[in-house]
Amino acid sequence: MADHGAWPVLTAASNAARNGHEAVLEHILTTVQSPMIFSTTLGAVAEGGYPKILALIHRLNPAAPASTHPLMVFPDLGKAVSLDFITHLLHKAPEDAKDSMWSAALQGALEHKRLHIVRGLVQPGVVRAYESGFFLPVLSDVVAAHSTNAELRFLRDSGLGSYLAAGADSALAKSIERGDIEMATSWIRDHGANPRSDDNLLLYLAAAAGSAPMMQLLCDATNVSFETLVPNGDLVSYLRTQSTTHHVTALTAAIRHHHLPALRLLFDRVSSLPLQMRMITLIVELGHSDMLVEVLSPPPANSFAKYERPHVDAVCAAAKRGDVNTMAVLLDRCKSLFAQKGSARSILCGAVDSGCLPLLDLLWARLKIGADSVSTDDGPTPALSLPDLWVTLHRAAAMGHAPVCRQIFQFVLEYRPGDEAVSRCGELYFTSDSSPSSELDVTGLMRFIADAAGLDVETETSVLPVAARHGQLEVCEYLLDRGVDVQTQANEALKLAYLNGHAAVVQLLLAHGANRAVISDDTASR
Repeated sequence: MADHGAWPVLTAASNAARNGHEAVLEHILTTVQSPMIFSTTLGAVAEGGYPKILALIHRLNPAAPASTHPLMVFPDLGKAVSLDFITHLLHKAPEDAKDSMWSAALQGALEHKRLHIVRGLVQPGVVRAYESGFFLPVLSDVVAAHSTNAELRFLRDSGLGSYLAAGADSALAKSIERGDIEMATSWIRDHGANPRSDDNLLLYLAAAAGSAPMMQLLCDATNVSFETLVPNGDLVSYLRTQSTTHHVTALTAAIRHHHLPALRLLFDRVSSLPLQMRMITLIVELGHSDMLVEVLSPPPANSFAKYERPHVDAVCAAAKRGDVNTMAVLLDRCKSLFAQKGSARSILCGAVDSGCLPLLDLLWARLKIGADSVSTDDGPTPALSLPDLWVTLHRAAAMGHAPVCRQIFQFVLEYRPGDEAVSRCGELYFTSDSSPSSELDVTGLMRFIADAAGLDVETETSVLPVAARHGQLEVCEYLLDRGVDVQTQANEALKLAYLNGHAAVVQLLLAHGANRAVISDDTASR
């Protein structure tokens, strides 16, 4: 085959490497002659962490690690689950690339809480110079955003103190925004952070977060009287007296710490509609429904979730946690909540994941009217369809949650009462004399839906992690027998089964080729 360095081929190779499909990857690497194929694949090997895949790369092209530019590895190196892979890559990489690779690996391990990799990377003989740049923030910012004070102390004691001190001022701001007073103290006391850097920004952030103790810490560190600076402890009055351009950062702190008076003051100071939408998304993610009531008025309410996928993702997250209050505000005020293709199904599936029956009723009360539509090239189409409801019922069955299944089937029945497949489904699995808590043949129901609705492999594959998280052994067996890839979503099913203590499901998935490397001791702590 000629040089086929096209993206579909590169993507296929990366997916095979990431998911441990040795035979598929060997076929691609031996038949496709492309200078990019090995370097692109090497980055995906890091995320998969399969020793057999690394051995295959080394057998077919021993020079690959040494000839690969660091930029080809960075996107996936941060997701690496195997310390052995990282140390192997560092050993084989060109000398001028080792610092950057080590830095990327350390950043990724800190972000993903893979502490066994962090410990391995800071051992004598492995540790390198930390490099920041376009792809890599300074080390202190990474630590402040993702780590605990104990981890900060460990890194300092491992000899990385100078790299931590280099960005201590910005790290202090991040710790204040997070409300981590213990880490903020460490940045000041142990790493030389300046509490009065950038004028009074840090005091402003602490006040926006509503944290008098944090403001007291900053005042004590600069020999300023807290009582004089903030008479009667009125943090909002202090905010009113300050002139700053850091409104977004301060507003973020107010939202994260649920400081409603600060939100009322600061939201209008952010005049950009896109930035306001970003703040609303954060409020939805955190589930502060009282804040949502304050800010969700036209024009933001008319545009939220209409164009931006992150808005829909935030709504899905609220649905997954069963947040009835937040969803009620969104349903009441957002006309375009279901305006994106597939958003109605995604949000309804999120509610299914929560198992919250009142939330499902709340969503259905709006969706069954049929007023929501999605704009397409052929004109507006309904936001929800019968296939969407079949997929939702299929997901509920994968959870093994009989009451949710019965409720979703009622939605299906209301949506299309005369449909032959709907009627047959009711006769087989939802008889009128069955009680809400009676057992349900969920695997039989899933098989019926897959055949009646013609579900594709991708849809069936997407529910394997759902079944694994809920310990549904028979459902997992059924899906694997249907040909679902056990390593889908980077072995998410195995991770969820392990984290939720479903030992039988873990053994089943491992027996079918799931990657054991993703369930290290650090995984259990997340």
